[in-house]
Amino acid sequence: MKQVYNVIILVFVLVMSSCSEVAEVKETKIDYTINIIKKLDLAIPSGSGITGYKGGFLTVGDDTPWLYYLDSAGTLTDSLRLSYVEGYVPGVRMASSFKPDFECITRLNEEIVLIMGSGSYNSGRDTAYLVNGAEHRILAKKSLAPLFASFAKLASIDDVHKINIEGIAVANHDIYFFNRGDLSGKSIIFKSDLYEFITYFTSGSSIQVSASYSLTPYNKEYGESTYSACIYVPKTNVFIYSSTLEEGSRMDSSGLIIDGDIKGSFLGRIRMNELTDSITMAHPITENGVLAPVKIEGIWLYQAISDSILQFIGVSDPDNGSTETFIIEVKIDRLN
Repeated sequence: MKQVYNVIILVFVLVMSSCSEVAEVKETKIDYTINIIKKLDLAIPSGSGITGYKGGFLTVGDDTPWLYYLDSAGTLTDSLRLSYVEGYVPGVRMASSFKPDFECITRLNEEIVLIMGSGSYNSGRDTAYLVNGAEHRILAKKSLAPLFASFAKLASIDDVHKINIEGIAVANHDIYFFNRGDLSGKSIIFKSDLYEFITYFTSGSSIQVSASYSLTPYNKEYGESTYSACIYVPKTNVFIYSSTLEEGSRMDSSGLIIDGDIKGSFLGRIRMNELTDSITMAHPITENGVLAPVKIEGIWLYQAISDSILQFIGVSDPDNGSTETFIIEVKIDRLN
């Protein structure tokens, strides 16, 4: 345990010099054009999270227990099993009643990756992992039940399993959790101290939330949507998020979760100084000039073509066990 603790403290130190695989980009005003320009073929199930890694990608799915390694072309090169569930058959989609629901993945530095479940519906989804990607090794595993309970208490949500964390982002000395408001009706960004969060993996019995922001994605034409992914862009003090417009999911009498119809997804930007209780403008992701009926659950800033043209990779879960992946081009006056 002492060895693992030392490794995790080292992770914290390295986070302070966290790497960036994308060019530094800037922005002056809000004027977006967002289009799907290409579809990619990633042969992974139910893609829900993606991050860049050594020129390729790391991905997770919400009804699979694996961390997937992909090269720059999206070809599966390796995998690491994270969760062990009795009765799971490899290659078969996991039932909603016991899937780990991995919705969040982010790199803390060149090697260390944080993966966590959403916390929604049942206690099997409240687990987080620290992984050494280079060594294909789980450094630590921890239930985040105390943290999710703090989220629910602070936001006055009556049932802790109405928390639904769909994105995490590390910025400076803090970690931010983007709660999708489909179950609770509250789109909220929670903030915790990064050192306290990492220490909790080895020695902490509780963890506190240092701040929360009721910041709702909104579009004048389509109304409110709910967070589905986020990233922090180093050196810009800017978060980029995706949000989704979807008829609410529900659990039927047998415990089966029924997903709602997907209407479309959006991208938006939040500056650090815009973290307030308000709305954030969400801009539609279009294809051939109309709102694309896709559910973007994971995003990664793939490349900055210029100060005004950015390309993101978006992982989409169509709720049928497959994965759709897109290159999404954003034309903007600059990022921050």
